[in-house]
Formats: sequence, structure tokens, C-alpha cells
Amino acid sequence: MQTICKLLNGDDPKCKAEFKRLEGYTVIGSLFNRNRDYNLESSIVFVASMMNVFIDIVVPDKQRHQISNFDAFEVLMHLTSAGS
Repeated sequence: MQTICKLLNGDDPKCKAEFKRLEGYTVIGSLFNRNRDYNLESSIVFVASMMNVFIDIVVPDKQRHQISNFDAFEVLMHLTSAGS
């Protein structure tokens, strides 16, 4: 995931376009929707680390607090609004 994050936050806009074309953001989002036992520590750690990576894709420069990947942001907003 860190490699994907680095590619998407790089200077090459083709990476973002290809990732979107391959529905990569949807695939990442689907990892959150799998049935998990959230009473297990491993599930909590997994979801927390995936969320951190997703946020790093959406806002790579924490000093500027600026969204730079709106495709990932859209999926993130869908995940947070669809959660139960």
C-alpha cells in the first residue's frame, strides 16, 4: 500500500489516471467493507492502518492540509458516510 501511495502522490498524473481507470480506489475502498470481527485487535489495526494510508493519498502534504487527490477523497467520503 505504501508503494501505491507513493506512486499516486508522485508527479506523474498518468499514475492517478491509470489507477482510476483500473478502479483501484474502489478496490481499496472494498477492503473496508469486508466482514470483519471488529472485536479482534488485528481487525482494528488493519482498518486503522488502511485509513492512514488512504488519508495519505488524499492529503499527502500534512503541512498544507490540502486535498490533492479528489478521486480518493470521493471514495473516502463514501466510506465514511456509508459506515454503520
